[in-house]
Amino acid sequence: MIESNVAGIVKSVQKLKESVDRERERRPGERNEIASLSSVDSNEVGSPNPPKEKEVMLSKSLDVHGRVELFVEEIRTCGVFSSELAEIKMSINEKDTLPAELVLLLEAMNGNASTKDIFKLATEEFLKLGNSLIQKARLACGVWPPPSAFDDLTNGLIDILKSTKRFAKVSEGLVKFMCSKIDREREKKMTWQREVMKSEALREVFRMYDENQLPESDDVIFNIFVTKNFIV
Repeated sequence: MIESNVAGIVKSVQKLKESVDRERERRPGERNEIASLSSVDSNEVGSPNPPKEKEVMLSKSLDVHGRVELFVEEIRTCGVFSSELAEIKMSINEKDTLPAELVLLLEAMNGNASTKDIFKLATEEFLKLGNSLIQKARLACGVWPPPSAFDDLTNGLIDILKSTKRFAKVSEGLVKFMCSKIDREREKKMTWQREVMKSEALREVFRMYDENQLPESDDVIFNIFVTKNFIV
């Protein structure tokens, strides 16, 4: 799930970057032509975007944004994050077993937070960049975009790629951490059950002793423990 979402975002970003590069190559000639007809410096004026190119760039930007939201939603609704385990506490003392991206979030939250709160922070940062990309794309797709619009949009795409990797690492780290908790809790439960069975087997032996029913053969006593699942 994580790999397919990351691949989808990267592919969408590449398509948008190609569109941005094509528009960047087209603009200088038109900008100089417009500047020659006025007293405005060519570096201070943009050039109009053709309607078709504007629609293509904005559509591809919305696609990137949509994939970011889809990635977040699929992680949020997966079995682990939608369970009670999402409230497990994490500590900076466990940093040696966690990815660096997750450790940074923990440090930003004073070194102690629940997996739910950490995931919420990671999600907010990721979605914020997705929303920022749309704003930059709309500015670049305007009728008279400023000269820096395409550089800002390109930097926004780079930020999306970095954030996608970071969000994937954080999500994977949280899932592994919670699954390890599941395994530990399961082992504790099994140990407790074995102790309970042991106590039941001992009570059975003592009952037989009190009622003078204790067999002389050790094999019978052994079988009592086996039937109580104490000896496996």
